[in-house]
Amino acid sequence: MAKQIFVTKASFATQIDVSRTRVSQLVRAGLPVGDDGLIDLAKGKSWYQRHIDHNRREARKPSKNDSRGCSATENRNAKLGWEARIRELEFKKESGSVIDRGAVERFLFERARAERDRWIGAIPRVTARLAEELDLDPKELFPAIDRAVRDLLTETAATPLGSLANVR
Repeated sequence: MAKQIFVTKASFATQIDVSRTRVSQLVRAGLPVGDDGLIDLAKGKSWYQRHIDHNRREARKPSKNDSRGCSATENRNAKLGWEARIRELEFKKESGSVIDRGAVERFLFERARAERDRWIGAIPRVTARLAEELDLDPKELFPAIDRAVRDLLTETAATPLGSLANVR
């Protein structure tokens, strides 16, 4: 039969490689201690493996709430990967090789509005000049040019930007 060995909390801490404070926490959690404050080494290690090591193994397993079945380490690595991508994009943005999509969309909208207003404003000037050159009545010419320009602008506005990129 194996001889029972009783050790102090400090000695037990050394045996299981934890701090003395941690052993006091384990005692409060249920680690068996004798009336004299000593710990049976075999019973203490057995209790520690059943309760604490088991909990650590369970913590390493994928969470039941995690639909991807990832461990904490895998989740942390994924998070670090995303953070690295974000830092890379921020660097590219600062260096000017990547631009803000919202800023581009606002610029394109304002540019398109300015071009539309310029075309609409040109109708009266062009009508007057053409009417004089062709010896036509400006009152009859204006509605025709106005309708043609507005139709062209409506058609252009309905054309997706992607299809315009292919036109050269």
